[in-house]
Amino acid sequence: MTAKADSRPTPKHKAALDSLRSQADKIRYACEQVPQPTTAAVREWLATYKVRSDRSHLSSVVSAWRKQNGVGSTGELVRLTPELIAELDSIATSTHQASAAERDQAPVVNRPREARSESPEAADKPQKRFSTWVFLLGAIVGLVVSVDTSWRFFGDKLGVANVPERIAMFAGMEIVLVACGISMFEGVRRRGGTPGPARWLAWALCGASAYAALVLSGPFLGTARVIFGPVLSVVALHFALGVELRARGYQRTGTVARIGRELRERFLSRFGLADDERDALTRTRDRAARRVARLALAPKWTLLRQSRLDRNLRKSDAAHDPQARDRMLAELAAIRHARDLRNLTQESPWSAER
Repeated sequence: MTAKADSRPTPKHKAALDSLRSQADKIRYACEQVPQPTTAAVREWLATYKVRSDRSHLSSVVSAWRKQNGVGSTGELVRLTPELIAELDSIATSTHQASAAERDQAPVVNRPREARSESPEAADKPQKRFSTWVFLLGAIVGLVVSVDTSWRFFGDKLGVANVPERIAMFAGMEIVLVACGISMFEGVRRRGGTPGPARWLAWALCGASAYAALVLSGPFLGTARVIFGPVLSVVALHFALGVELRARGYQRTGTVARIGRELRERFLSRFGLADDERDALTRTRDRAARRVARLALAPKWTLLRQSRLDRNLRKSDAAHDPQARDRMLAELAAIRHARDLRNLTQESPWSAER
């Protein structure tokens, strides 16, 4: 429903409209007379005075007048009367009661919350890690000591007195070392990347710089130059790259890495610390149960046999843990009847049916 003014024409408004020359002025005058000056209401009011105007022009003038006078765009809405408000309240109350009844009758379904997945661009974008940049700063500081060593070595030991010539000679190794560091860092920053062969060249240059430091300052002071110079630089660089690799879940698959992991697992297994999904208490009780079985069959002259047997028996908790007791008895039976293995009759695996 559109708010309307008095539909009957009056001589006052007719005279006012006749005195206005432009259509825009007549439209503005109509906007002042209509309670809710919308395009339809203004056009209808002007039609009562036989004033015709283009709809697009009328709409633009009305919109400009409303904006100039701060009138909101609510002219097309229905005017809220007390009767209409009461009717809307009754409809809202009935709707709320119906929805509440439906919720009470409907079964409750637990929907799992969907995990928020990151976009591939966000996953591939390298993150800035503060520790990486600190290690890189340490590598640069160590490089300064290496530069000083090379400068003095070429001047004092090799007798290069010409400054430009000395710079050209010693800067080669330092520039290549910096290039190796940049190459390693860029290789690691790539998704799934590795430092590459540049790391071996970096260690070779580190050895050459260490030789220069030892020749320059001797075994004692030269060692300090080596540690705080090229070694510190390369180690800090490797730590920085290691932080990046671990952050990306990278695992080395080379021959040296595989040998290192195998030796580590064998070393830990010698102490019963291999990763077999057992906690420390279970490992301790298992070892104690096996010791109980061995000490029970040990000769009587074994050193502190009885005290060790009692201590491991308490540690294994065989008196209260059925699994520990079964494990101890199985170990004891296997050790006691180990001699019977040589007389055990078995079928030939070559004649067994497949």
